[in-house]
Amino acid sequence: MQYYDYDLVNDEVASYFFKTSHNIFYVVEFKPTGYIFGDEYAWSQNCFEFSIKLSEKSPQNPPSDSLISPTIAEIFQHFCQGKEKVILYMCDTSDRRHLARFRKFDRWFKQFNIHETFIKIDRTFFDEKFNITYYNSLIIKDNNFYQDEIIEAFDELISGIEEDK
Repeated sequence: MQYYDYDLVNDEVASYFFKTSHNIFYVVEFKPTGYIFGDEYAWSQNCFEFSIKLSEKSPQNPPSDSLISPTIAEIFQHFCQGKEKVILYMCDTSDRRHLARFRKFDRWFKQFNIHETFIKIDRTFFDEKFNITYYNSLIIKDNNFYQDEIIEAFDELISGIEEDK
């Protein structure tokens, strides 16, 4: 599989940087978020929020590029090596393009999860005050020892957020 070269800066947040052939700069981050579920879970220290960002100087609507998705898939695989990671993906709603982001990410996930080594659980909730649906995903390896417990905690998290709205 072809993909762009990337650099990893692993400080408090694991940040992967890559540049496309169109000179568009991306940052793929894995921010520790174990606090969301609490310390009582053995797996919470391996919980991360996953985000894909354009650099501030990049155009808001970059041209199509067939190497972006395999690069992000390669980065995702690299990060998830070793300990059993728990990945949360929450679609950015700031520009109201969250449904398009969700659909694109879902398409990428299906395209690159050909060996079905990962499970993706999708949950949404609607915020009546702002008239917006939030799209959220949980991604874990299919052989994660804590799989049932993680999915239950994710469902409780989303239900709790929805009740607060």
